[in-house]
This record gives sequence, structure tokens and C-alpha cells, in this order.
Amino acid sequence: MSAPNIFKYNNYRIYLADWLKNRGFSYRAFAERYSSFVSIIALAKLLSKGRTGGEPKGNYKMAPETLARLGKAMGMPSEELRQLILLRLENDAETLPGQHGSVYKRELRHLLEENRVQVAEVEGEHSAEVLRGGSESSLLLYEFFELLPSRNRARALEEIIMQGRIYASRQSGKPGVGKLQSLLERLSRLMEMGAP
Repeated sequence: MSAPNIFKYNNYRIYLADWLKNRGFSYRAFAERYSSFVSIIALAKLLSKGRTGGEPKGNYKMAPETLARLGKAMGMPSEELRQLILLRLENDAETLPGQHGSVYKRELRHLLEENRVQVAEVEGEHSAEVLRGGSESSLLLYEFFELLPSRNRARALEEIIMQGRIYASRQSGKPGVGKLQSLLERLSRLMEMGAP
């Protein structure tokens, strides 16, 4: 079983539960090993799935400072530790309507995504799965694109940009269109710079 990749997670509680499972830790063994950071009661509250057995309930919130110390003790590199803390801030954000809560959550999501992209670029991994937690088909498309000769890549990008613009114009005013248009602009700039 391979170690869990934090950049594929949207919930730090699920990541911690998978990390424990991957390393063969019980809550008790983990709490004993990292007793200066977390007690078994706190760990159980943090990762408890309740009676439904689904995702962790999230009633207990670990302080970001404590989580950072725990992540360091677990041997997490700084990029992964940053992602863990950003996930914690997003997952446990307490925002009230009328207090710019949606702006705060949106900015946190942007920071999370930015961190994923930066780490992927540093590691030289540009696969859609790492960058976006994408589907298997997006990863296959990426691999296919990388195998094409540059002139075929240029043609494929031109077609993608054209089809994307048509789709964006038809979806005008709907959620997600701004992001699509931003991606199309970036692709167009790359094409202009001759980077297929």
C-alpha cells in the first residue's frame, strides 16, 4: 500500500485517518507515540466517523499550531505540512453569513490549489491528477498529449481553444465560466509563445 498523498485530499481528517491506516497505527498506538501533541481522546474526537461510518464528523478542531507540530513529528516535508495546515483552515473555518465568509473560503481554496500547483511544478509532475485531483481520463489525455509531436500538439491546442470559446460563450453567466475563460486565456498565451 503506497503512502497517502496529501495533495489528493480535500479533508485533513480523512488524510490523517488514511495515514494512520497506511502506517498500521491504531488510535492508541499513534497517541502513545505522539503523546506530546495529541491524546487518544482528542484523536478519537478528531477522526470519529460516528455511527454512519462515513467521513469524520469534525466536531473536534485541532489548533493549527498543534497540527503543525504533529505534522513535523510525522516527518512531513514543508510543502506537505503547508497543505495540511491549509486544509485544516479550510475544513474548520467558522464563517458566518454576512461576514465575508464566502470570500474567505474562496481565498482558502485558491491558496490550497496554488500550493498543489507549486509543489507539482517543483517535483516536475504536471499530471492533471496531481494538480487537480482529476479523473483517470484527464490523466490519460495528459499522457496522450505528451506523446504527440509538437505540430500535432499545436493543432490540438488550437481546436481545444476554439471549442472552449464556443462552449464558454454558450454558458455565459453560469458558474465556472470565469475559470474556463481564464484557462482559455492562459492556453492562448502559451500558444502565442510557441509552447505546445
